[in-house]
Amino acid sequence: MTLRTFVLNKLIRDKMYKSMIENGANVSLRNISSREELVNCFKNKLLEEVQEVVEAQNEVDLVEELTDCVEVINGFLKAVDISKDRFEEIRKCKYDARGGFATPVMVENISVSSSYTNADYYKFVINYCLSSPLKYAEINNNDSLEKEE
Repeated sequence: MTLRTFVLNKLIRDKMYKSMIENGANVSLRNISSREELVNCFKNKLLEEVQEVVEAQNEVDLVEELTDCVEVINGFLKAVDISKDRFEEIRKCKYDARGGFATPVMVENISVSSSYTNADYYKFVINYCLSSPLKYAEINNNDSLEKEE
C-alpha cells in the first residue's frame, strides 16, 4: 500500500472536506481563528478560482468556474458581514457611474498631458498607472517629443 500526502493549505467548501473524510482520506483540518486570516484565505481562494476561469477550455468548465467565483464572493461577503443588498447597491452605483461591459472595448494605451484643463483627472490617471508600474508600463514619449521640436 502506498500512502501519498499533499499539502493543500487552502479554504475549501464545507461539503468537500466532509466528502474527503467519508471517502477514507486522512484530512488534517484547522479552524481559521481570526478575521484577518479569513480575509486572506478568501482572497487567495478568489485568486485560485479566477485562475481556473482563465484556464477553462470549454463553456462547461467556464460556467463551472464562474459559479465557483460567485460562491467564493458570497462566502466572502458573509465572512466580512457585508450584506448582499449593500453589495448590490454599491455594484449598481459603480455601474451607473462607470457602465458595464455591454460594448467590449479594450484600451490599449492612454496618453494624458499636464496641460489638460482637468488637473484632477490628469493626476488620477498618473497616480493610477504609477501605482502598478509592472501592470501599466509607461511608454517614454519624451524622445519622440524632443525630435519633433
